[in-house]
Amino acid sequence: MHLDSKRGVEQPQLIVYVLFTIILTLSGIYVAFVYLGGINITFDFHDYASRLNVVTSKMIYSTDCFGIESSYIADDGTHYQKEIGVINWTKFNSTKTIPEGCVSAGDSPVWVELTFRDSKISDTAWSCYGCPAICEKAKTDCYSSCQIGSNLMCIPACDKEFNNCVNSCMGTCKEPIDQELSDPDKWQQSERKILVFIQNGTSIGLGQLRVRLQN
Repeated sequence: MHLDSKRGVEQPQLIVYVLFTIILTLSGIYVAFVYLGGINITFDFHDYASRLNVVTSKMIYSTDCFGIESSYIADDGTHYQKEIGVINWTKFNSTKTIPEGCVSAGDSPVWVELTFRDSKISDTAWSCYGCPAICEKAKTDCYSSCQIGSNLMCIPACDKEFNNCVNSCMGTCKEPIDQELSDPDKWQQSERKILVFIQNGTSIGLGQLRVRLQN
């Protein structure tokens, strides 16, 4: 009688354990299905934020973009150093397209705005890629043809055709208008705003850089 009583106590415990295991399993499946999409969205957002940070850093620090590099002479020769957080207004203001070496053609198209904090004077620039890459390939093929035919005199003609190609391409590359920038299907609505120093000639002022990426 004592053994039967003990066995009767163990059976309810087993039932409770099985039910608890089933509840945990169903809860795990529910959480996986409900929140899996949210995890993907979070990953996508982090990927976009990372790309945006990289592009913004290039704009500020890279001399291929709009960063400034100064030089000084020491006993062992001339040294160069980048001016941290300083943007070259003359270079930014003299072009409407971001330089080819600044952002690679594989990156998302970029739109940037630089504004002086005091005067509110601003200017914009954007990347215009694809067509120049086609022109570059055509020039390379033209060079190869010149070398195969041992006619190096045709190289200047290749350069002329390349310049005409690029000029024609840039003519079709238009700055995105406000309506396009505000369209979430065309441009990411999250942007990066960062305070920078703007060097204009010999003077330096405080300004703001805005960076946007296309979808």
